[in-house]
Amino acid sequence: MNILFITDKVTFPPKDGIELPNSKIMEGLSNDHNIYILRPFVNKEEKGQVEDQLREPSFIKDSFWVQIKLDSSLKRIADELTIQKPFYFIDKIVQDKDLASFGKINFDWIWVSPVGYLGIAELIKNKYNPKVKIAVGINEPQYTVYEKKWLNLKNGHESISKDVIEKILRLPFVKLNEKKYLKRCDLIHVQTDLEKRRVGKLLGKEHLSKVVVAPNGTKQELLDFKYQNPESKTLLFMTQMDESRGEQIDYFFNKVWLPLLELHPDLKLHLVGKPPSKEKRIRLEKIPGVKVIGFVDQLMNAFENISICLIPVFQHHGLINRVNDALCAGIPVVGFEAVMDTVDHLEHGIHGYKAKNGEEMVHYISELLKNPEARLKMASSAKALAQARNTWQDSVKLISEHLLT
Repeated sequence: MNILFITDKVTFPPKDGIELPNSKIMEGLSNDHNIYILRPFVNKEEKGQVEDQLREPSFIKDSFWVQIKLDSSLKRIADELTIQKPFYFIDKIVQDKDLASFGKINFDWIWVSPVGYLGIAELIKNKYNPKVKIAVGINEPQYTVYEKKWLNLKNGHESISKDVIEKILRLPFVKLNEKKYLKRCDLIHVQTDLEKRRVGKLLGKEHLSKVVVAPNGTKQELLDFKYQNPESKTLLFMTQMDESRGEQIDYFFNKVWLPLLELHPDLKLHLVGKPPSKEKRIRLEKIPGVKVIGFVDQLMNAFENISICLIPVFQHHGLINRVNDALCAGIPVVGFEAVMDTVDHLEHGIHGYKAKNGEEMVHYISELLKNPEARLKMASSAKALAQARNTWQDSVKLISEHLLT
């Protein structure tokens, strides 16, 4: 089959968790199918910056570019409110000839990720290939990203801000628009059983047959990792340290880390992930026991000499790679309930601890610190759970079977 991927979220090798599934699915499907990429761009400067970093692998048969056209913000807001299409939906291009250059290729499937480019896929279908089928790869239904703001506000995890108010007000309109366009798709790829249930609730059970659950595959190098130092007093916090997680990071230090230090003053904390600004880094490293690591080339290096991995974020949708990676490495994990519930079959107290709030997180961390044997037992159970999860080959096989049917 000929499969066209429409995405601006893929480089080789992938830079982050957003690009990871696109690149792995393309690579896996290329063993039996012809893979093409269409990369949308807004302006030539943006295109040039991406081109300079691109190293297309040999399994990509060909790649193309298309310049997209954005309506005014006012028009996009009006379209969302009248349930024509959501604000983030893109369905216009600058020149038709950009599509004509490849539009006559007999594509069997068009795979769209992120879902905002579904409009470009429908342009190709309507203009050049009415028989082509359309798949979308979504980490989670889009409305759950907006719903999260309401839940975080209600639970005291975020304060009122312009962004929070905007997302809460837009939630019903985003949800209605999403229901409308997902019903038009022939295949919907999600990462977890939880997200499949959410799609079923949104679209109706009659649409569940076109939803395929194929999670990010486990990493063999992490499965081979041995939990080295359960006696260590160093904990690991993997997160984005930029402004996108500002309030959640502040919540963690005020409600978890500082109370934890009162009980265990010799603890150390390593922060790994997208680094903060220079000013914020200075502020973070003034907190007792804290060391900002930032990005690491090899995740195994971050796991060395760590006793417990912390995931104190309130994300309740998609598959959280940080949780998956810690389970694979066999590191005891303590996270907030919302983020831990995104992992299928993860049982509280066996594979990790699910904390409802900062006070509970302090309690569960303390319990593990007091009991090295409990840490070893949880580490073993976590790795066993990870070993039972899909490899990339398993997930690609599932997707390929759905495409062929």
